[in-house]
This record gives sequence, C-alpha cells and structure tokens, in this order.
Amino acid sequence: VAALLKSWESRVSEQARQFEALTSNALALDADIAGQVRRLQALRKEQAELRSTQEVVSGAVNLIWQQQDALGELLDGFEESLDLGASAAEWTSRSSARARGLEAQLDELDRQVEQLAEESSQFQAGKYVQPLTQISHLLDAHTSELDSVQEQLEAAERRFASVSLRA
Repeated sequence: VAALLKSWESRVSEQARQFEALTSNALALDADIAGQVRRLQALRKEQAELRSTQEVVSGAVNLIWQQQDALGELLDGFEESLDLGASAAEWTSRSSARARGLEAQLDELDRQVEQLAEESSQFQAGKYVQPLTQISHLLDAHTSELDSVQEQLEAAERRFASVSLRA
C-alpha cells in the first residue's frame, strides 16, 4: 500500500510540475501577445496620422497645381491681349522664349511635386524632427514663384499702359 501511495504521489507531483511548466509557457505567450497587440495599435495610430498628413499634403499640392494652371491661363490670355504691333517673327520669338521659361518653371514644379509625392509615400516620423518643415519650404518656394509671376504680370501691365497712353 505504501509503495502504491508513493507511486501515486510521484505521478501527481510530476503532473503538477508539468502543469506549472505549461502554465508558465502560457503566461509567457499571453504576455508576448499582449505586447504585440500594443505594438500593432501603435502602428495603426501612426499609420492613421501619416495618412492624415499625406491627405493634407496632397490637398496642398493639388491647390498649388490648380493655382499654377489658372496663372498659366491668365498669362496666356494676357499675352494674347497684348498684341503690341510686333512683327509675327518677333512675337513668335518672344512667345517661344516665354513658353520655354514657363515650361522650365512647370518642369521644376512637376519635379518638386514628384519629389514630394515620393517623400510622402516613404515618410517615417522617426526620420524627421519636424515633418511639416519640408512642406512649409515647398509652399514658400511656390509662394515665391507666384510672387515672381505676379511681379512680371504687373511689369507687363505697366508696359501695356504706357504703350496704350502713347497710342
């Protein structure tokens, strides 16, 4: 009987040790899963923030693109209305030079838009101390370009007014 009880006690002890080992493994896995869930939640939050930032940037780029198109159309209309009696060859030459200048500016804007789109798609918050700094630099550059176009437009208006007064 004593041997039977001792045998039974050793089997119960072995099963208790196995149960404790399995319980420890289960707790470790549970802790790992909880950590992964927290990490996943943080990644989802970061993804939402990045998506929001990208939408803002896309909206700003679209607005600039529309403004550039409108300015191009305004400049084309203004150039057409400024027929100052120049010969066809002179007018064609000046128009070609202006078109090349505008094309260079549009190519630069297109390059900047592509660069911004690439940076937006590869954006990682850890890479930038202030992510919106680049956007503000881009918007400053576009503002400067718009100011330059405005100055050219005002100069052309002054020339047109002085030619109109002479005529």
